[in-house]
Amino acid sequence: MVDGQVECSFYVDGKMYRVTGQSVLEVRKKEVGIRQRLCDEAEYQAQMVDWTLDELYEHYYKSRVGNRADNTLRLQAHEYHHLSETVVAGRKLGEYRVTRINYWTVEAVRNSLNDGRETAKSINHIIRYLSSLLNYAMKLGIIASNPARNFEPVHANFNDENAKKHRALSLKERQSFFRAANEYHAYWENLFRMAVLTGMRLGELGALCWGDVDEEGVLHVRRTLTVNLQGTPCVGKTTKTPDSQRDIPINREIAEVLKEQRERSERIDKKKDEDSSDLVFPSRRGTCLRNDSVNTALRLVCSHAGIEPFSFHAFRATFATCCVQQGMKPETLQKILGHASIVTTMDTYYHEDREKMKQAMNQGHIEC
Repeated sequence: MVDGQVECSFYVDGKMYRVTGQSVLEVRKKEVGIRQRLCDEAEYQAQMVDWTLDELYEHYYKSRVGNRADNTLRLQAHEYHHLSETVVAGRKLGEYRVTRINYWTVEAVRNSLNDGRETAKSINHIIRYLSSLLNYAMKLGIIASNPARNFEPVHANFNDENAKKHRALSLKERQSFFRAANEYHAYWENLFRMAVLTGMRLGELGALCWGDVDEEGVLHVRRTLTVNLQGTPCVGKTTKTPDSQRDIPINREIAEVLKEQRERSERIDKKKDEDSSDLVFPSRRGTCLRNDSVNTALRLVCSHAGIEPFSFHAFRATFATCCVQQGMKPETLQKILGHASIVTTMDTYYHEDREKMKQAMNQGHIEC
């Protein structure tokens, strides 16, 4: 008895537990309850040790519902599907026991992804997500260490096609491109023009609704495209980052594209659903844009124009480069592009090439 209460201590697997109560019966009931809970936890722990990566992901996903934005969960679900379907030694990675995933497994995954179809950035992102899953497995006590932690990243080969795609287009390239777009792929021409005229990302243009076109002459960038759990494109609830939400003034060229696009979009038999009924740039079927469809059209236009292929992001780089050349202030360009930091804007677009630096030094004269 301690202070009028009954106290009992007992050991389970070398660890001492202490309970107190008003009577011996109450104390014994508490002891039985603790022993049962520990037994259940041990049994559950034994089951976890046998989990596959798919089973781990399911538990991980449920633990994040309500703690992460729906857009984030949908994107990660789509990303995990890509990861789990990767075949290593004749089996899908999702079927592997978590305890059997080691350094060589991760390396095999990376090598499998690095077959030319994925960018270095995409591969590294997928490996980081695998590392997050394995960190969660460590937290649960399934594994003692994370074989994907601090894994050597894939570095872009700047001689390959992917490294050349994110470039600003010259005036001659722009003229050839849009001439070919108008002649061979007119459906996508307005989308491409809007990208060059605003610097908006493909996801932002794909999620742009007519309700975002302000009568006061402003485009309200409030959302971006994402994917649902089935991997189907849909309109998200927000943009890529909070700083990506912005207002872009509508100039004469943008107004002309919007006018033509409104006339064109009214002729499309759109699906009457929440995601796509009011889209400015729907797909040919009236649904949300798919990246692969747009990229295919982009490659075909480049082929017809006889210019080197580039990515959709090159339109954004072209817009920014033209703004810099025309003397736009860094702070203004940062707001229009939706960069979180002006450092990003300055480092990416406000830099002198070596020839200009040489000319400037030759023109300068300092007496000493």
